[in-house]
Amino acid sequence: MSRAAKERPSVFSDIGIAIKNPEQTPDSGETVVQLAPPKPEKAEKEVIKTSTYLPRPVHDVLREIAFHERSKVHDLLMEGIEHILKTRRHPSVAELKERSDA
Repeated sequence: MSRAAKERPSVFSDIGIAIKNPEQTPDSGETVVQLAPPKPEKAEKEVIKTSTYLPRPVHDVLREIAFHERSKVHDLLMEGIEHILKTRRHPSVAELKERSDA
């Protein structure tokens, strides 16, 4: 078996099955498979990933602004979200995060 094949993750790792040293049993000729213990469920994430679809010219301008301000497009989007929350009389992002931590 090549080195790359040894380092490649198992396709069964996501479903909790791990094949460790499969061996032929002398009596039956069957392959022995050991099951991996189930992974504990992850706690609910504090951050949710989401996709935004922007027209290319808008994205280009956001990138240019971020470059000149030495920030990231994400920071500009968060600034916009703060503005939306404020104009609609909702708590700020920081206040909402504090509430969820308590």
